[in-house]
Amino acid sequence: MLTRDQVSERLNLSPQSIEVLVRDRLLIELLSTGERLYPEEQFRGSAIDGELASFLGFFRRFELNGDAVWSWITSPLEELDGTTPLRALRLADSDEAMDRLRFVATAHWAVEAAVDPSIERTDWLLSAHQSDENGIGDYIPTRRGGQHAS
Repeated sequence: MLTRDQVSERLNLSPQSIEVLVRDRLLIELLSTGERLYPEEQFRGSAIDGELASFLGFFRRFELNGDAVWSWITSPLEELDGTTPLRALRLADSDEAMDRLRFVATAHWAVEAAVDPSIERTDWLLSAHQSDENGIGDYIPTRRGGQHAS
């Protein structure tokens, strides 16, 4: 696990930029220990692991904390033949493998949200100006400053 200072140094970003990445669900931040920690598996060298960040886009559909997301990603699932979603993501070598992983995530969290009223769905991806036609959590930032802000 990395601390916020370590992540800031590793990515050469300010703590405020790290907060934006967490808010936009591109980085998982764990808070269960009382301090902000970041699983090292979500980095490759001095960058964010783009493959994992892209998959994390799925979780913008729900109000979940990083601890819940990380727990699910690192828990073996029967639907993935006992593999964790993180391992399945690393092994995915085709669009079909990624589609299967996204299907498993969608099915699991749709059931969880239906059963647990504390899991709220968001409209983050499906606002009036955005769509998610392919269902993979395409990332479109809503604000980045300057002429690029929407």
